Amino acid sequence: MPLATSLSERGAAFEMKRASRMFSFITRPPWNPVGGKCPFGCSYCWVSELLKRYPYLRQKYSGELRLFPTELVKRFSTGGYIFACDMLDLLAAPREIVHTVVSVIAGNPQCKFLLESKNPKAFLDLGIDWSSNITLGTTIESNRNYSKLSKAPSQYERLYWMTHVAKARQGRNSLFLSIEPVLDFDLEDFALMLYWIKPWAVAVGYDNYKHHLPEPPLAKTMQLIEELQKFTTVYRKTLRPAWNESSSNQK
Repeated sequence: MPLATSLSERGAAFEMKRASRMFSFITRPPWNPVGGKCPFGCSYCWVSELLKRYPYLRQKYSGELRLFPTELVKRFSTGGYIFACDMLDLLAAPREIVHTVVSVIAGNPQCKFLLESKNPKAFLDLGIDWSSNITLGTTIESNRNYSKLSKAPSQYERLYWMTHVAKARQGRNSLFLSIEPVLDFDLEDFALMLYWIKPWAVAVGYDNYKHHLPEPPLAKTMQLIEELQKFTTVYRKTLRPAWNESSSNQK
């Protein structure tokens, strides 16, 4: 097998493994036609950890958000669920970049695509008629605000605007929520606001990188999952005792 082909296949296998670890319903390697550094600078960002391990990615994911034209002509085979722009927040990019990416997605109705943004208000503000093969998603770690952890819109803002996205797009686009890394929350209020959004599915999981975040006790997170399962599908990610309730911390 030629070296170039071997490296390409290894790269595709790595991308697929990374995507499936993120969300099990993703069945194809992620598609990243946009590069640059995400401006939200979340302190727990998994991309930062990935760039430490794989330096060859740093050039693409540094500097201003920008298009990579060679990715725009990618051919997508029939079927499959693809996470688009999983290495950054597409909706933080200039409007023309978002429109370009979305037009490519609309031109490939044979596949489903997941778009996630921590600025769900932009799903409404951009004036895009999102094609039906796009799942509109956001990460909402809690109903409480943790402003020191990220420059993204607050957790409450994200909840508020996703309820409006639900009213505007429900029935035309499926909605997805990622509660990862889960941060301590108010159980009844959080569950109720998530119910109002009525997402197609929710992923729930703890931080994987030992950032010592303000985590809820595991029992409380399991209560939230129980409430969510009453009205949506829950994908369980890393579920463990909070770092400050673990047996090793209590010794």
